[in-house]
Amino acid sequence: MSKWLILVWLPLLLSRAFAGTPCDGVERDLGLTAEQNVALKANIGPQVNATKIDIINVFKMKGWSVIYIDTHNSDETYLFFTGDILTSHYVMEWSGAATIFEGAELTTQFKQNAPGIPERLVQCMAWHIAEQGKLPGVYSSLKVHPETFDILGDEMMFTLAEGGKYWVVYQHAEGSVTKPVVSPVKIDSATGHFTFHLPGEMASLGEFHGRITEDDDLIGIFDNGYSVKLPRKASFWQ
Repeated sequence: MSKWLILVWLPLLLSRAFAGTPCDGVERDLGLTAEQNVALKANIGPQVNATKIDIINVFKMKGWSVIYIDTHNSDETYLFFTGDILTSHYVMEWSGAATIFEGAELTTQFKQNAPGIPERLVQCMAWHIAEQGKLPGVYSSLKVHPETFDILGDEMMFTLAEGGKYWVVYQHAEGSVTKPVVSPVKIDSATGHFTFHLPGEMASLGEFHGRITEDDDLIGIFDNGYSVKLPRKASFWQ
């Protein structure tokens, strides 16, 4: 596959997740000046007992703001505000990880702990957080060729570890099977797209860009043009 085709195909692949989500209509920019951003971090810092704050993502609707932060000393956290975010205390906080099956539970929790929060914002946040929980599991196309008995395909196992961090164990087969390699995974908190870069001999593949489809398939492509479509299923080795 030519580099030009990769550059055309990859944005088309990754852009599908933007269409028609529960976060449509929710503002994603706080509209703050540089000075106001400094004031915001100064307001948040003492509330979460942190001296360094990175703002990862924001969600805003009808006077409510949800700010996703990294304090560098605990799990990344969602802070729910109503009113002036530069001076007020957050109404509730949420951190950790949720599975794709916990959207309804999150919706109930947000409504109980943040009374008056707009319904659309509740649905957006529940979907957004649960969407990240689609990733953990095994995705595999490994199979035995019926005539040559060679093993062919790919397998990726994603796990969630301490601190809410994701890891992948990857194997590739073209007759023989490569040894398993492990890599940390970065997830785009806005879209659920994820990336990782394999170590050692597999590093030449470049960075992997992928996502989980509505049909629970993993689709993605390495920088060198090698693409995969892997169904969620039991491991080939089970």
